[in-house]
Amino acid sequence: MTRPRGPIGVAIAMATLSSLAGSQAAQAQACAATALTQAARLVEFETLMMTVSLRCARTGVDLRAAYDGMVAANAPHFAQAQATIEAVLGGDHGAGYDRYVTQVANRYGGGATDPARCTMFRTVAVALGKPGDGRELQIVAEAMIAAPQLREAGC
Repeated sequence: MTRPRGPIGVAIAMATLSSLAGSQAAQAQACAATALTQAARLVEFETLMMTVSLRCARTGVDLRAAYDGMVAANAPHFAQAQATIEAVLGGDHGAGYDRYVTQVANRYGGGATDPARCTMFRTVAVALGKPGDGRELQIVAEAMIAAPQLREAGC
């Protein structure tokens, strides 16, 4: 298997893997540019990667260190996304935010897991494990999370 190169290669690879999250409607693009939708994508992508890292560790492909590196490198972007969601749901890790993140984790927690997919996810986490301006992160999140759960609230 060849490894994806650059953010566009990673985004294409992630789009291929998006079947893990189920098929998503084409009309999701109507709300693609809203700040809430972009924030929801990042929160859901981070949660997706967390659940994948846990599932993959059980299959013998441990990507937890790569996931942790990705989260650390992109902490400001994930924190801003979280703050945007919290503002909509009542703020400061309230019950609304906790319920939302739990629903997201449940949505992605049961995806297909095999060594090839886990290796691809590790490659993506490593590629996103360098501090940056967030553009690469947003490209990958958009490829993976076409229709985040909170998009309707921002449309």
